[in-house]
Amino acid sequence: MKCYCGKETENKKFCSSKCANKSPRNEEYYENLSKLRKNYLKTHKHPKGMLGKKHSQTTKNLLKAKRKGRKPSWKGGKTKSNGYVLIFMPEHPFSQNGYVKEHRLVMEAHLSRTLLPTEVVHHINGIKDDNRIENLVITTNSKHTILHNHERGKSLPNCLNCGKEVSSHSSKRCANCYHKSRNEQLKYEKVRAW
Repeated sequence: MKCYCGKETENKKFCSSKCANKSPRNEEYYENLSKLRKNYLKTHKHPKGMLGKKHSQTTKNLLKAKRKGRKPSWKGGKTKSNGYVLIFMPEHPFSQNGYVKEHRLVMEAHLSRTLLPTEVVHHINGIKDDNRIENLVITTNSKHTILHNHERGKSLPNCLNCGKEVSSHSSKRCANCYHKSRNEQLKYEKVRAW
């Protein structure tokens, strides 16, 4: 058998897929397909409405100005994650993936300085997206944990020695009693080493 290009083939119509695509039969098929598609589009409107149409130049300019180089899903740099409102600010020194939590920005604007990474902003009423300055308080991480435990009705354990409230759940003694027992332990180890 001979291929469309003129090469001899063994029991095959075409020597390669390129020749199969270039064959007159294949060209006729694609011409008929395009005619069918054009006729279909004349009689049936596409659901998106813009298929085969072009925007005018003024419409294109308006769309470009609206997007400003951003994707169509761009919502002005404001999004939510875990209940917190995030603002797109890649230039912020403590941004994570270009975003900063809005309550931190509100507190920074109120204080006229950048917050330290060790400073935590607490929502007094517990609503994470209520970022009014009256609802925000600055605290440390350990005090923030105590605040949330107190709000949930959990109290911190009391010291085993003196009965005062302990600063964290992991320790069983207050700071004073811990240091006293640690000093006694060090003295005992020194005496034992002699």
